[in-house]
Order: sequence, then C-alpha cells, then structure tokens
Amino acid sequence: MSAPFLSKGDNLHRARLSSALFLFLAAFLPAVLPFVRRAAPVFLVFAALLIVIHIVRHGIWREVSARLAPFPVLVGTSFLIWAALTCLWAPVAMRSWQSVGSGVLIFISGLCLFIIPSERSRRADVFSVLAISFAALVVLIDLKTGGALLHFIHSRPEPYRYNMVLVSLVALSFGLFHQGPTLAQPLKYVAVLLLTGAVFVGESETAKLALLIGYFVLFLSPVVSRIVSYFCFLVGVAAAWIVFLLAPEFLSDLAKVWPSMAEMGHAAERVQIWIAYSKFSLAGLPWGWGVESVAHVPMTSYYAIVPDNLKSSLEWLHPHNNFIQIVAELGFPGIFLGMVGSFYFVVWSHADERLRPARAGLLAAIMVVTLVSHGFWQMWWWSVVLIAFVMLSHSGIARAQN
Repeated sequence: MSAPFLSKGDNLHRARLSSALFLFLAAFLPAVLPFVRRAAPVFLVFAALLIVIHIVRHGIWREVSARLAPFPVLVGTSFLIWAALTCLWAPVAMRSWQSVGSGVLIFISGLCLFIIPSERSRRADVFSVLAISFAALVVLIDLKTGGALLHFIHSRPEPYRYNMVLVSLVALSFGLFHQGPTLAQPLKYVAVLLLTGAVFVGESETAKLALLIGYFVLFLSPVVSRIVSYFCFLVGVAAAWIVFLLAPEFLSDLAKVWPSMAEMGHAAERVQIWIAYSKFSLAGLPWGWGVESVAHVPMTSYYAIVPDNLKSSLEWLHPHNNFIQIVAELGFPGIFLGMVGSFYFVVWSHADERLRPARAGLLAAIMVVTLVSHGFWQMWWWSVVLIAFVMLSHSGIARAQN
C-alpha cells in the first residue's frame, strides 16, 4: 500500500518495518506460545516501541496518525476513561488501577500497530503457516506423550496449561486466510488441520468452540450474501448482550434440554455462575461496582443479601463472560460503550469483501471466547486479538517475491 504523504525513502523504510513486524508477530509469536503462554503482550508492546522509534526518527507523527480511524479511538478512549473513574469506588482500588493501566498500555500499543500497514511477502506467509504448524505440533505431541515439555516448563504441569495457548493459536490462525479460503494455498490447511488436532486433544472446550464456530463462519461467509451475514452478526451480538444480562436462566433451561452438552466443560456449573453474576451486575446499576469488583464480591454490600447456598457461585475471579463483567463493573456507560464497540467490529468485519470471510470467522471466534471463558482484564488475550486484527487490517498486501 502506498502512502502519498511519506517520502519515497520513508516508504521503503516503512515497508521494511511492516514486513519485519509481520514476521515478528505472525511467525515468532505463535512459535513461542507453547513455551511462554503469556508472550503476546510482550510482543505487542515491543512492536509498538519499534514503530514509535521509527516515527520519531522520521518526524512523521502528524502524517501517520491520520491513518487511525477516529471513531474506534474515541470509543476505546472513552471506555478506558470511564473504567478509570470507576476505580474510585472499586472494592480494591490498587488492583483496579493496575488493570486499567494494563488496558491503556495494550490499547495504545495496538493503535501503534494500526499506524503502519501490514505488508507481507509470500515468504512471510509461509513462515506464518510454519509457525502455527510448529506450535500446534509441539502441543499435540506433548499432550499425547505425557507432557514432557509441560513438566520442564511448569511447576504444575497439568494439561490445562495449554488452554490459553490453544485459544491464542485459534485466533491467530485466521490471519492465514487474509485473502479468503482458497485451495491455491494448501499449506494453510495443513496448519489448520494440525491446530484442530491439538485443540481436540487438549482440554480447552473454549478453543474447540471457537475453532468450530469461527471456521464454520469463515467457510460459510463466501456463499452468504453480505447483507444476510451482516444482519446475523448484528442480531447475534445484540442477543448475546440481552440474554446474558437479562435472561441467563434461559441458558439453564437450554442445558436441561441437552444434558450431554451441559456436561461438557462443566457447562451446567458455568451457567449457574452466569446467573449469579448477572444478578450481581444488575444490582450495581446504574454505574457499576468498579473495575475488578467481580473478583471481590464478598467485599461489596451485595454479598450480605446473597443466600448462603449461592455465595460459592460469586467467589470466582470473574464470571467467565465479558458482557456480564462489563455490566457488573462499568454499569450503563459500560453497556453503551461495549455495544457500540461490538457493533463497530461487526461493521469492520464486513468492510472489505476480500477479507470478509477471515474477519467474520475471527470475530465469531472472539465472540465465543468473550462469552464463555476469560476475564475481561486479561491482557494476554486482548493482545492476541489486536495482533489478529492487525493481520487482517489491510487487503493491499505486498506480494513481491523475496
């Protein structure tokens, strides 16, 4: 992609930098994840620092900042400012400020990556495929052979230690399909096949759901009209907010209809957690209980009115549902900003027809994870998401031979 406001020489430096960053994020990060499962924030921040150094050297702050779309910057900034304000009445202020500070760092780092367009060559694409294949193969072999690597790396080498690795790899794998699914690039299907094997050998039900739903959407998207796809995403996002906030009991009834599904991944227990935390979130309206309050429910006034037999469902570190957590901690402003942000990413996923299948699949996988698994302030996950977004940010991909 050309940048008319930059000099020819800086265009060359920018191309080299973006190509190097692509290799760094898309190739080295997946390869490192089986050994350092929380590596994504380090990679993201380091890449952002390289971009800042590049901008400072060439004195092009004003020019490159014009690349950023103002709307998502405004929404993200407003969200973090409001989150910071809620720290004033959060149960544990120090932990709240730490979480918001981490969020600010990751948000700014992500913005830096969007300033420099991602350009990659065929060789870089091959490296990315090989990295995900290597990571998936390492996890698959280790899980099937008793976890020798896990015993070497972790003091408690339980198989669930690979859960966040597998979820991260699933999200990053959609970057392989930046031009949509095509049999002209068979290597990426080998990578996805190895990743599928690792995911289904592992213990992460979240990774399994994200992979199945994400790739179902990716392959279905090209044969579904853009309007239908767009409508389904919007309805799905809105329904998720409504169901988890106002009618989580519906999920309990659904679990009774399909008992075998309810037994997978402790789904029935998780539904009870959602029900308990949704009531906690509604009790905190209009302004919420403050950032990280879901980890300290016993320290809030709400805990005194909870029946003893239900208190255990409120003593988890988070509700395993980002929507419920946003409402509980940030109240009505969090609901509004969260819904606006959700709809923006739905629009983003359909903004480029060539990238629509991969973007739609990635967004579907992300929605699965945010609905059933990790806490909202886990920055390793949002670092992976931002990197995956960057990999699918631009359709103008350099295809020059190396």
